[in-house]
Amino acid sequence: MWEASKPYQRWLPDAYHSVEDVTLKGANWKGGTSHKLRPGGSYGSGKVLVTGDGGSGFIGVVPYPALSGYHWAINVKGANEPGDLHGVDLLPDGSVVAAFAGADGVPGKVELYTKEQGQPGDWSGTPVQTIPLNSAHEVVADANGRDVWVLGGLELRKLTYDPATKRFANTTGTSYPLPKNPKGEGAWGHDLTPVYGNPDRFWVGANAGVVQFSKSGAADCHSDTYAKWPTLAAVQEIPNGANRWCTDYGNGLANSRIMLNSVGSDPVSQRVATTCSKDCGLANIGSDGKPTYTTSWIEIAGRTAGKEQYRWSENSKHYKVTWAVAAYN
Repeated sequence: MWEASKPYQRWLPDAYHSVEDVTLKGANWKGGTSHKLRPGGSYGSGKVLVTGDGGSGFIGVVPYPALSGYHWAINVKGANEPGDLHGVDLLPDGSVVAAFAGADGVPGKVELYTKEQGQPGDWSGTPVQTIPLNSAHEVVADANGRDVWVLGGLELRKLTYDPATKRFANTTGTSYPLPKNPKGEGAWGHDLTPVYGNPDRFWVGANAGVVQFSKSGAADCHSDTYAKWPTLAAVQEIPNGANRWCTDYGNGLANSRIMLNSVGSDPVSQRVATTCSKDCGLANIGSDGKPTYTTSWIEIAGRTAGKEQYRWSENSKHYKVTWAVAAYN
């Protein structure tokens, strides 16, 4: 039973976990905003956890499952990084990409860091490249080591990384607008994850709901059967939109809520796990009596039907839930 298993291991960048540099942890560790398992890549044949925490500014690449010490780590919290770090990913060559949503007058952006600048004992949190992107929330690197997908509030953008120069080839990339919500307003993207088993697809979670995205745009994949969002009218406003924004997944209950913070599917069972907050009805309640951006509930929709809700404790405060899959796509 889920309830009986409990969390296997809690982790934070502290001396207990052999992160001795206290400046890396920062002053306000919040438990992590983005977590991904990845193949070891330039760090060997094992697995690594790449994680970023908006509250403290910590970004690290940590051995997994040992979760002791680190291969690479920096801290990005400062005057120009006001606690708005939302997404991180590790490129196969060891570079790290981070998405910043923007806050306190600082606009959203994507930042790139090289493998060399996160070495233990000698790190620098100054990016080698910065690309503006409104409300950037999550980033996913393809296994080819070149395509990097970044989800903003109103668009999904594909950037091309050049391993030879360790830079993005340009600052524009290719933009795919998110379909508008039923009120004709912005969808405001929050999470981006692979659809494991289908390398052409991503899951996209947004304030508006859940949808899949087709990288190739090769075929019409929109079905009104499950299209609470996006509607056919919304995708038809976008060039080739009905071929990009897909609602032909097996269980429409995967898209039964709004204000999504995370969405992703298990490659074996194809169950879809989500978290939501604020106006979704399952958010934690703050001291002011208002719903917050965390939740104690994780919802899991079956492959073809049904959904269930789980939580370890009513006091749990989750932002995202992520399947532990050590793969890019």
